[in-house]
Amino acid sequence: MSKNGKLLFKDYDPYITSGFGERIHPITKKKTKHDGIDYGTYEKKLPTYAIEKGKVVKTGYNNINGNFVYVTYPRLNKNSLYQHLDSINVLVNQEIDENTIIGYTGKTGQA
Repeated sequence: MSKNGKLLFKDYDPYITSGFGERIHPITKKKTKHDGIDYGTYEKKLPTYAIEKGKVVKTGYNNINGNFVYVTYPRLNKNSLYQHLDSINVLVNQEIDENTIIGYTGKTGQA
């Protein structure tokens, strides 16, 4: 399991379904660059946590990302996009930390 997987899912040990970098897209079957890491949870709806103090920038739904939450982590100088969520538990402009549940895992959008 990746270090981020341990932060995102607390005590659950997810498996990686698609890593960062070049891959064959599971839906389109075309070679593409994947800018993230997809985790599998054996269809369990698990709480997905923020990795540390941050702020919710955007939430929403679209046909590709499904339910998504975009978070900025100022100390890390990083942004994270949580995608394909079953449900969203945060609001835009909400301050979050490692105890905040962003949402629950799912397969919305192109997942």
